[in-house]
Amino acid sequence: MDTSVNQTQLFAFAVSIGIIILFAGLLFLGSYASPYLIAVLGLIPIISLLLRIKSWIGIFLATALSGFYLIGDTGIDLGELAFFSAYSLFILPTTGLVLLKGDLPRRTILDAYMMIFIVLIPYGAVLGLLNGASPEVVFNDLRFFMFLLAYPAFMLFMKHASFRSSILIALLLVAFTVLIENFYNYQEIILNATMEWEAQKARSTTSEFVLMTAAVFFFALGSTVQSFWKRLICVLPVIAFIAGLIITQSRGFWVACLLSFVVVFLISSSFERVRVLLVSLITFITVGLMLAVFSQEYLTVIGGLGERLASFSSLGLDISLIERARETKTIVEMISVNPIAGYGLGVEYDRWFLVPKHVESTSYIHNGYINLWFKFGIAGLIVILGISYKLVQKSYSFLRKESDWLQRTILKTIVAAWIGAIAVSVTSPQFYSFDGIMLLVVFTAYTSYRLSAPNIAPVGP
Repeated sequence: MDTSVNQTQLFAFAVSIGIIILFAGLLFLGSYASPYLIAVLGLIPIISLLLRIKSWIGIFLATALSGFYLIGDTGIDLGELAFFSAYSLFILPTTGLVLLKGDLPRRTILDAYMMIFIVLIPYGAVLGLLNGASPEVVFNDLRFFMFLLAYPAFMLFMKHASFRSSILIALLLVAFTVLIENFYNYQEIILNATMEWEAQKARSTTSEFVLMTAAVFFFALGSTVQSFWKRLICVLPVIAFIAGLIITQSRGFWVACLLSFVVVFLISSSFERVRVLLVSLITFITVGLMLAVFSQEYLTVIGGLGERLASFSSLGLDISLIERARETKTIVEMISVNPIAGYGLGVEYDRWFLVPKHVESTSYIHNGYINLWFKFGIAGLIVILGISYKLVQKSYSFLRKESDWLQRTILKTIVAAWIGAIAVSVTSPQFYSFDGIMLLVVFTAYTSYRLSAPNIAPVGP
C-alpha cells in the first residue's frame, strides 16, 4: 500500500493548523505572542518549498528543536515556540493524514504496542476528567506524552536512509543543546552561591536521560570504529556527557549510566570488548588527571559531589528515598482499589514530605511502572513492559547479525540505553517524561522498521 503523503494536502493541512494557532494566540495569549505567531506563519512558504525538496524535513526540524523545549524555563520562550510551531505544523498534520488514510503502523508487534500506547492517551485524559482531575493538570500530564503522536510520522519516513541519518543528527543536536544548557546553569549556580553549602548542593537536572544516552552512544561508537585515533576522539564527548550527568547529582542516572556501559561491554564482540576496555581506561585516566589538576580550584564543588557519591552507603536513611517509598506505598494502595481501569491523567494524590513535614497534592509519580498503571490501568503497565522487552530483544537480535559499524553503534545504544532507562524508571519515570518518550519513539520506530525491512543499506541510522 502506498503510504506517501501528498505535499499539497500536507501544506493545506499545515496552513489550516497555522491559522488556528494564530487566532488562538490572538484570543488567549494577547499581543505578546501574536508577533511570534505571525512570524511563524510568514515562514510557511519557505518551509513548504523545503517540504517539496525533502518531505521529511519538518519532522527533522521538530525533533531538532525539541532541545529548546527540554531546556525551556517557566513560560514559553522563542525556542519553545519554535518547537511547538514545528510540532503543530509538521508532526500533527503528517500523523493526522496518515491516520485519515488508514495507514496505521501495523507491520510489527512494536507497531501494535505503540498504537495501543497512543490510544491510551485520550483514554487517560477522558478518564482523568471523569475522575475530577483539573483540566490544567491533565494538560500538564499530556505534554509528557505529546511526542508519541510522532510515531506514525516517523514510520512513514523511516524507509528513507536520508531521514534516518537526519534523525541521528537531530538527536545529537538535542544532546549537545542540553549539555551546554546544563553546564551554563551549573556555572550560574556556582557563581551566584554565597554559602559553601550552596556550591556543594548545586545541581542542574535538565534531561538526564538525553545526556546518558549520548554518553552511551559515543561509548559504543568507540567500540565499533576501526581507527585508534577515532576511538580517542570518541573519549572527549563521553567525558563531556558523563560530566554533564555528574553535575545533575542524580544518583539513579549515575547507576543507570554505569549499567549501560556494562551492557555495551557485554553485548560487544570479543574483539570490540578490547576496544571498550581501552575507551574506558582512557576515559578514567583523563577524568583522574582533570580532578588532580583542578581539585584545588574546585575543591568545594568536588567535595559536594563526593558527599553525594558517599550517600550510596546510607541509602536506607536517605530522605528522598524514604519519601518515594511512602509515595509508592500510597499509589499501590490506590491501584489495589482500581487495578484494571486506572484513574486517568491529572488525578492527584497526597504526597508526604519529611523535610519540612507537609503534604502536597500532585499527579507526579516517581516509579515509572506504577505511574502508568495508576494513570492508564493495567493496560499501561502491560504496554510499557511489552515495548521494553521487544525493543531490547529485537535490537540485540539485529546486533548479533550486523556488521556495519554505525548500525552496530546505534543498536548497542538502543539496547544499553533502554536497559538503563528500565532500571532508573523505578525511581525516575522515563515513560513519563518528554525526553524519555521522544527517545522511545525513535528507538522503537527504527527497530520496527528493521523488523519490516531487515536488509537495509548500511547508511545512516
